[in-house]
Amino acid sequence: MIVMDYASLDFAEQNSGGKYALKISPLSDSDWDTAIRGVEAYEKCMWRYFGKEESKGLWLGDEYLAYGTQGLLENGEGYSGARHSRAIPSGWIRASLSDRGDETTGWQRSSFNVVWKDVMRSCAYDTFWDRWRLESRHTVFRRRIPDYVETFRISKYGDIEDGDPEKDGFLWNDLLRESRESLGQHFLFPGPGFIFYRRDDPSEWYHAANELATDLSWGLGIDIVEYIELLFKTATT
Repeated sequence: MIVMDYASLDFAEQNSGGKYALKISPLSDSDWDTAIRGVEAYEKCMWRYFGKEESKGLWLGDEYLAYGTQGLLENGEGYSGARHSRAIPSGWIRASLSDRGDETTGWQRSSFNVVWKDVMRSCAYDTFWDRWRLESRHTVFRRRIPDYVETFRISKYGDIEDGDPEKDGFLWNDLLRESRESLGQHFLFPGPGFIFYRRDDPSEWYHAANELATDLSWGLGIDIVEYIELLFKTATT
């Protein structure tokens, strides 16, 4: 891993500045520590499990943190990272840049800690696919979730449609209301999908398009290094 010059990833800068974008720089010490340790763990696992040496760039700008190749985007494999936006109830989302400078954003997550686990997971998947192709495998944990994780379904405006998170002390509707009040008139609704959360700590949650997005659920409530180790170990067995 090489920490690149501040705000030097031009394509990410060109995609900054929208009305929904929020500043993330300077990144908090705890979030920066999570990012660094996550990348280091990912690169070590790539070498240990696949014999592939990774030493990519970590780029921090005003409104993004991205991990990818060191050179020009056209000559690399693209970048995966995180943005902070006016999304309800939390603004951290995974974002990727293509070789044409276009950006795609993933589903909304809860905290930087959770979204950066998802960034590292997405980086590892490209390598996993080659191994899985012959066995028609598509997920690390074979669509299972841990016993300590629960889910519920929401509408495009965030209303609960199926499930009862309040039984675990997850006051989802209060979280939506507080977010609307704090973000003002310019915000994004979460969109339809499923919320995965840790039962004994509902602050650890994420939003996914469907109930099959289960691999990130194994990272809720554990350290990012532990999660990455678990990903690689499980994906190769």
